[in-house]
Amino acid sequence: SCPPPEASAMMRPHRALGVLVQLCVVARGLVPVGPRALHSTARTAGRAVAGRGHAPAWRPQSPRWHSGERSSEGDHCAIRLSHVLVESEDVADVVLERVLAGEEFGAVAREMSSCPSASNGGDLGWSAKGRPPMSGLEAVEAACNEAEVGQPVKVKSESGWHVVVKTGFMSMPKRMSAASLAEAVHSGQDVQIIDVREDDELAVFSIQDPRVIHLPLSRSETWMDDVISGAILAKDKPTLCLCAKGIRSMSMAQFLCQRAGFVDVYNCEGGLYEAQRLL
Repeated sequence: SCPPPEASAMMRPHRALGVLVQLCVVARGLVPVGPRALHSTARTAGRAVAGRGHAPAWRPQSPRWHSGERSSEGDHCAIRLSHVLVESEDVADVVLERVLAGEEFGAVAREMSSCPSASNGGDLGWSAKGRPPMSGLEAVEAACNEAEVGQPVKVKSESGWHVVVKTGFMSMPKRMSAASLAEAVHSGQDVQIIDVREDDELAVFSIQDPRVIHLPLSRSETWMDDVISGAILAKDKPTLCLCAKGIRSMSMAQFLCQRAGFVDVYNCEGGLYEAQRLL
């Protein structure tokens, strides 16, 4: 038999989402959203993905998994940038020298930048890799893609000269098909699997595997601190999130990437409703 319908199961953890996830990837970056908006976004995304057919194949043998490093070549990440925009390279050199000498970047930006972002310390917000660059700032984003967090870079664009710094890096959840989940379970790969369903759903069907950990969303206050601290899960290990139909597990996947610092997170689209027949 199949797991209970997602609609009824979602009502129980609804109150936990307000605590669990306060950020959601929307369009070009991240904006604060409430539980209702998060559920709406997840439903919309689910319908859009379903209309495109199968999710991209999940490849357990990815070399990045063995290196334990954050790949700068993948599209499943977001970077946050701040910059100082000036007219000439000479002025950019002065800005760069001041920043390298230890002056606070935001203070220099407020004093010297001609960009409207100067009032916010030069902050340009988050930008998801794999999406079109911010208009007019293509060269700026390209220069920072390979830079380390906190490393200032000088670059020229159509707008002038920039001193830009990457202030944040964050992984984003990747999509995984039901067939790929079954492959991961059967192949014995070194992964960790998080089932966010409720106890009564586990009684109907559950994956009998020591790699599966049960973290129901409705009881997030009992495990959230341990997840963030790394006490119960490895942040650099491939992490597969699942529920009945892939909606609640997306909330967990976003939490792991955005709040807990996990670097390789997958959401099983279609959830156990689709994968149960393959397990």
